[in-house]
Amino acid sequence: MHLLVLLYVDDMIITGDNEVEISMLKNELSVHFEMKNLGEVGCFLGLEVEKSDQGYFVSQKRYAEELLQRFGMGKSKEKATPMEPHLKLMKNEGQELKDAGKLKQLVGSLIYLTTIRPEIAYSVGVISQFMQNPRTSHLDAAKRILRYVKGTTNYGLLYKKGKEREQCVVHRDIKSSNIMLDSNFNAKLGDFGLARMMEHGKGLQMTVLAGTMGYMAPECLRTGKASRESDVYSFGVVALEIACGRRPINSMANEEEVQMVSWVWELYGRGKLLEAADPRLCGDFDKQEMKKLMIVGLWCVHPDKI
Repeated sequence: MHLLVLLYVDDMIITGDNEVEISMLKNELSVHFEMKNLGEVGCFLGLEVEKSDQGYFVSQKRYAEELLQRFGMGKSKEKATPMEPHLKLMKNEGQELKDAGKLKQLVGSLIYLTTIRPEIAYSVGVISQFMQNPRTSHLDAAKRILRYVKGTTNYGLLYKKGKEREQCVVHRDIKSSNIMLDSNFNAKLGDFGLARMMEHGKGLQMTVLAGTMGYMAPECLRTGKASRESDVYSFGVVALEIACGRRPINSMANEEEVQMVSWVWELYGRGKLLEAADPRLCGDFDKQEMKKLMIVGLWCVHPDKI
């Protein structure tokens, strides 16, 4: 049995998996406090909750619309992405803002919006780094996020119920050659008949080993089972492949560099991770960004994750 109570000032949500216990708790609280039952939750702290046959859909549509009006962006032109591709904001770029407090309020409001809108979290995080001395370039970037929000106010998170929640897709063959770009340069993962639906927490037993050597998790090779975790491993290999500019297996390389994953792990252990970066870049890249990409890749291929 589980009971969950969410309390903010004089608003309260009580939920759980036992209707009798929920009713008993309500009765007990009403003895000590004056309470009013408003029925099933519809809106709480700017979060809108809609119940359907699929489950619960949580959004911040009204909050987003009010945010657009408050900052004069209600009639602005919509954007397809929250941030311009390859945008690099600088500390002293642009003029100082006359009213820096307005941008700080906007960024604070956007941070709250990330509660249900995780796809804008990175963009908001980038801008929030410049709040000590914000400039016009930072305000323009924040307005870009609002233009994206304007076209996506109906976005939210669907929490599925029952068995529907237990289904997920296992791709089984994630590799760079299966990743394609659409006309807007959005990455799409190609499915050439290997993807399967499976239940969470259960491996997908394969009668024939599917996948590509170098991208497959070691556990797939040993057990013949694919899972969400094995897909994560493959994604990590792709991330390292992009950073290193080489194939996962290169039989022509030096002995210690034949297997890319092992080689990058070895360099990471010696504190020389950036030596694995694509040599064709000749060091002309953002070292912090390159390091972050490689570490994400290593997280994905970490043996404890499988």
